[in-house]
Amino acid sequence: MMATCCTGNLCAQSLNESPLAIQRGSAGQTGAGPGEVQVSPMPSPQAGAASTSVDRADAPRESSAKVDAPPQSDSSKVDPRTAARAAARARDLSLAFRLAAEKALPSVVKILSQTQVESENSILEIVGGPDEQVFDSVGSGVIVSADGLVLTNHHVIENARRIEVRLPDGREFGVRETKSDPRSDLAIIQLDTEEPVPVADLGVSRGLHVGDWVLAIGSPFTLDSSVSAGIISGTGRYRRLSEAVTGQFIQTDAAINPGNSGGPLLDLDGRVIGINTAISTRSGAFQGIGFAIPIDRAK
Repeated sequence: MMATCCTGNLCAQSLNESPLAIQRGSAGQTGAGPGEVQVSPMPSPQAGAASTSVDRADAPRESSAKVDAPPQSDSSKVDPRTAARAAARARDLSLAFRLAAEKALPSVVKILSQTQVESENSILEIVGGPDEQVFDSVGSGVIVSADGLVLTNHHVIENARRIEVRLPDGREFGVRETKSDPRSDLAIIQLDTEEPVPVADLGVSRGLHVGDWVLAIGSPFTLDSSVSAGIISGTGRYRRLSEAVTGQFIQTDAAINPGNSGGPLLDLDGRVIGINTAISTRSGAFQGIGFAIPIDRAK
C-alpha cells in the first residue's frame, strides 16, 4: 500500500439446478430440428408406481406436534419519545459539525502554485522550443496569525516559482515570503497584504483519542471550502510518507483527496488539531486511510 500526497496536480454465484431434463432432438423428430435443444419437464412418479423410502439417521423426521412461531416484533410501533430523543441527539451532532465548520472555514485558503521543471532531451528541445515544462497545482492552507501567516505542507509549494493564495471571501493575495521544512512536510507562507484576515484557532493534538469526531477542510479537486467528516482512526501512527518525511501522524477516515493537502483537520470545537498531508492507497484514490501532521509539531 502506498502513501500518496494530496495535492491536485492538473496533473462466485451458486446456481440451483432446475428440475428440467434437456434432450437433444435428432433429425425427423417432431418439435426439434437438427441440432436444436428441446426442454421438457422431468417426469414425475406415476400413480401406483413403486417408490423407495430412505430413512437417514442424521435427518430428523417431521414431528406432528405443532410448534408456535416466536412473536414477531412490529417495527412500525416505535415509541415516539424514543424517536424524539434519538432525533434530538442527531441534531445536536449535526449542529456541532456545522458550528465547527462555520468557525474555521473563513481561515482556510486555496493555494495555487506554478512549478517549472527542466526536461532533458524533451520533444520541446527537439522542435526548438523551451527545455522546460510548467505545472499548475492546487493545495490548501490555514491562516494561523493576524499578520497573514499561512500554515500548509512543504510539498504544496515545493519548487514553486509562483504562488497565489485565495481566501473564501474572494480575496487573492501574493506571497511575500515562504519558509518550509521538507523533513516535517510543513511550510509557512507570509501573505503580501496589510489587510485584516480571519485567523483559525489552534487546538492541541496530544489529548486526542481514537473515535473522536473530526472534520477535514480543503480544496479537493479544486472544489473550494469542501468539508468532510470522520473519526480519528489512530494516533501516533509511525509512517514513512516519502524519502524525507517520516514520523508519527494522526490517522483519520475523513475523506482526503488531491487538493486537501495543507488544509486543517479540526475537532468539534473548530480548532486545528492537524494538517492533512497524505493518504494510504492502492488505487491512487481515497480508501478511508488519511494522515495528518499533529498540530503540536507545528507550534
